[in-house]
Amino acid sequence: MVNDITLDHVNHDDAVNVLRTAGDEGQKSPKTPQGASRMERRWVDVMTIHLLMAYLTRYMLDTDKLRPNAFEIRSQEGKPSAVVHCDDANMLSEWIKHISSNILQLTAQQIKTFNESLPQPDQILYMGWISEGTSAPQPWYKWQPRFLALKGAELYIFDTPPDTDLLDERQHCFMLHTGISDTHYMCAETKSELLRIENGWHRATYNAVTRLGV
Repeated sequence: MVNDITLDHVNHDDAVNVLRTAGDEGQKSPKTPQGASRMERRWVDVMTIHLLMAYLTRYMLDTDKLRPNAFEIRSQEGKPSAVVHCDDANMLSEWIKHISSNILQLTAQQIKTFNESLPQPDQILYMGWISEGTSAPQPWYKWQPRFLALKGAELYIFDTPPDTDLLDERQHCFMLHTGISDTHYMCAETKSELLRIENGWHRATYNAVTRLGV
């Protein structure tokens, strides 16, 4: 009910017109049908898909064929997954917009978390799903989902997104590359100690280059 006008038997357009003319301070009284709470309790979760690094696509698996008014959503591991069918293109667009927005926000938070333990030159610039077309016996490409990451000056392509930026269970690790192509994998006990090493390394490198007169 809006401003003493009942909306029980009006269509959608009429209801929108009533709300539009109700003013900024229109009195709205929602009506809860009897037994609604009992109906709500009957809803059960058939499937839960975590949206962190989830993959959303309108294409049918491995093809270039669009699903008509439908999309597939998969967790970052690929399972579980679900195909959602919509009544029309507008509803499809709304679902994709809101789910994609949530995925982007969660991905941005994950990038921020990863970057807290990475030096500035090695920070993650982008993470997200793409599709890669691979050659097939047929005259068309076979499409596969790939997880793309831009980190520092490197490009990474994964079948599934990494759940950590660590090579193992140790934190505060770093790779040390020498001028003779030796590589040392090292670990500091604390983040502050790692930052001290990083700052000292940059100063030492600067001093070495300065002495060469470059």
